[in-house]
Amino acid sequence: MRFLAFCISLVVSASLGPLSAHAATNSQSVHFAILVGNNKGDTTDRPLRYSHSDARRLHRTLKELGGFSPGNTYLLLEKNIHTLQRTWKNLERKIKQIRQRSPDKKVTLLFYYSGHADRRALHLGRAKLSFQRLRQWLKTSSAHVRLAVLDTCRSGQLLQVRGTKGARRIRRQMPLPPRIRHTTTEGMAMITSSGVGEDSHELDQLRGSIFTHYLLSGLRGAADQDRDNQVSLRELYSYVYRRTISHTVFLSRGVQHPSFRNELRGHGHLILTHLQRASARLQLVPATQGLYYILNRDRTQLIAEINKRKGRRVSIGLPPGEYIVVHRSPESYRVQNLQLRRGQQHKLQPRKMMQLTYLASASKGMAWLTHPKTPQQQQPSALRSAFHASLGIAATGLVATGVTYGLSRKYFNDAQVKLNASSGTGQLDASLVQTSQSLYITAMVSLGVTLAASTSATIFYILHRKQAPKFRQRLNAAPPTTAAKSSASFAFTSR
Repeated sequence: MRFLAFCISLVVSASLGPLSAHAATNSQSVHFAILVGNNKGDTTDRPLRYSHSDARRLHRTLKELGGFSPGNTYLLLEKNIHTLQRTWKNLERKIKQIRQRSPDKKVTLLFYYSGHADRRALHLGRAKLSFQRLRQWLKTSSAHVRLAVLDTCRSGQLLQVRGTKGARRIRRQMPLPPRIRHTTTEGMAMITSSGVGEDSHELDQLRGSIFTHYLLSGLRGAADQDRDNQVSLRELYSYVYRRTISHTVFLSRGVQHPSFRNELRGHGHLILTHLQRASARLQLVPATQGLYYILNRDRTQLIAEINKRKGRRVSIGLPPGEYIVVHRSPESYRVQNLQLRRGQQHKLQPRKMMQLTYLASASKGMAWLTHPKTPQQQQPSALRSAFHASLGIAATGLVATGVTYGLSRKYFNDAQVKLNASSGTGQLDASLVQTSQSLYITAMVSLGVTLAASTSATIFYILHRKQAPKFRQRLNAAPPTTAAKSSASFAFTSR
């Protein structure tokens, strides 16, 4: 009995060991976040549309995958600088108390801002928060790690400090130090959505900012380059940098270059999200490739966008619910409805997805992904319809010409037969000749309509073939209606 009890105790301790170690690891770190969304900005700024939704979506992602508890996360929407300053002071008081009670705990502070700005300050209503003052707040904070993420125009100015040349961009293939379990990283890091003097854009088709859209996609797993189910700060910036540039290349207001300044010191990576914390996961198997979009059930929000390379496995962390997955290709796209349950890991099978054409997308409620209302994209469809209509008229006219001409010849031959039957004396039957002439005229009119319709069909076909390449290019390009975060024109709204 003693031996049996000893064995049971070993099994129980072995099973509880990883759980206790995991709990200990979680208890060694505390995460705080201040998320600010401001659509109005200054009195001279044109109001934005999606700063609030960007901050809310980041708030939800950090709680799901980043270990940020609701009590330690402050969501400030359309608040002034006094509210932000009061929130910051209260948070500093909390951090100091934690460090006094538990010196071993590592405290991380994340500050996110989405809204208007100029070259010197963030626009929080009529009052402004200067970049210099924000840097001072971050520098003097009691948190071990301070991370600032700014999604606003000219936000690269925050990275400009005396004695340096500004932002530092990470190369695509940059050697990274080995990841260790207990990181000792401390200091400050800053990521901005644009460089010095550049605009940051929000997009109606994305229902949000371009930079924050890829930021959220990366945090949910699209940026996990080494496939360890964790997204580090450097992985996230590398992903956001590449995707934002490739998207804004097609915008008329210029390319948007996310910038990064790293003042962290110590060992190991700064991990931002853990995909194991996701209630459900969507896996893209190595055989899949191309652009994949994940939408909510109502098709009003683009949750994540993944540019999948063949041979790479990608896992996206999502909360339980109903989703729509769209796979785009130059010729068509595939759609699949998914219902993810808690704890489920769904492997996406492209063969099971329903294939649709772009021309039929408007009736399926996917107009915001395919943009069928633009003139450049409707023109090839109208030309093709005109070609088919002209071809149908030409075919009908050709048949009518053959029938009427054949009847005309028949009635004329009948008149000649009657004349020969009367020994060739007299004249042709007047009624038969008149019917034959009427049918002949009808045949000539039908022939003219057939030639005109054939000519029209040829012209429409040539025009359609010329417009088709432009149509395909626009489908693959970035969405045409954008809003920038600068008040320059009707199509752009400035941050």
